[in-house]
Amino acid sequence: MAASQHHLGLLGYIVGEIFLLLIKWLLHLPQEKHDVFISFRGEDHTQQYHQPPVCSSVQELKVVSTFIDYKIDKGQELAPSLLKAIEDSKLSIVIFSQDYASSKWCLDELAHIMECNKKTRELKYQMEKVQSWREALSRAANIAGWDSLAASQHSST
Repeated sequence: MAASQHHLGLLGYIVGEIFLLLIKWLLHLPQEKHDVFISFRGEDHTQQYHQPPVCSSVQELKVVSTFIDYKIDKGQELAPSLLKAIEDSKLSIVIFSQDYASSKWCLDELAHIMECNKKTRELKYQMEKVQSWREALSRAANIAGWDSLAASQHSST
């Protein structure tokens, strides 16, 4: 009985250590300031209307915090502000217009959005991996077998 409690204690310790590592890793992720980052080529849309219709639709939700690049104050460096806004957003919407790909800024935004998306998928993968470890440890703990400590004590007597 004591040996099985020892194994359960070891299992709990391993799961706890994995959980602590995951929490430490999560604490280094940026906090989201915006729910949605909207990327579009302004020149393509200002000719017809002030902004793409999806921008207005998202902003009308009121509960959704959006970041659209015209919110950048004059004098701010454009690229770092945009990249930070992308990182601080939970979701990015890219509106591909006819000339979107001809804009260096739009392509930089898109590349950064895709890099952040990759990191998000990696986080999900890591969490799925930890869950699979937890399940494997639980299943292994329930398998009947010999207690190596008890077996070595019996063989020495």
